[in-house]
Amino acid sequence: MDGEGVESLSGRATEITEEVSQGSYEELKRGLECVLFVAPRPLTVKELSDILQVSEKKAEGLVIRLAQEYRERSGLLIVEVAGGWRMVTAPEYAPYVRRVFPAPKARLSRSALEVLAIITYHQPISRPEIEALRGVDSEGAIQSLLEYGLIRVVGHRSGAGRARLFGTTTKFLEVFGLRSINDLPPLSEWQERAADILSQRLKEEGGDAQQETVSPSGPFDGQKN
Repeated sequence: MDGEGVESLSGRATEITEEVSQGSYEELKRGLECVLFVAPRPLTVKELSDILQVSEKKAEGLVIRLAQEYRERSGLLIVEVAGGWRMVTAPEYAPYVRRVFPAPKARLSRSALEVLAIITYHQPISRPEIEALRGVDSEGAIQSLLEYGLIRVVGHRSGAGRARLFGTTTKFLEVFGLRSINDLPPLSEWQERAADILSQRLKEEGGDAQQETVSPSGPFDGQKN
């Protein structure tokens, strides 16, 4: 779930075409830094292309190259997440960041983490289906996850009642450092890291997740649909 290393980025880097001079590259690179710094969400290569007024190939080459440079010299990182690129602080410097933004306590319960695991690996899924897997009422846990922006309503079941269907959000991908839902790790790995990752991210945003292992049981086997 972590960002890519320098070697991996090097392997993916596309070259800036020859018509971009060194001076133009430096100007575009600095413009790209400013855009990523102020952007409130990940920006796609298409959006970067439109903003920089270059081809998508050039935009991708610029952002990958800049990401390499940042990994080698900065406490900030440029990472590919949730289908786009954004600037973030390196996780090893989180203690310094938290001193600037002390966080009030707000708990994300073990039940909420368990429901999040079920939704993550079985989406889209309805509340009755979640409760059938867990054997307990899940309304409160679902509401907490909706409030944190980790899940959303993605549709409705056909038939009587038209039960809402839940799936994960772009924020979920950002929190767990995933480019897309297809990058989900095996359930056992996700279980080991979910509480720690959520705890760190929610503290930075003004909350805290209870660090308890998620242990789904019964028919929930953690396989993605």
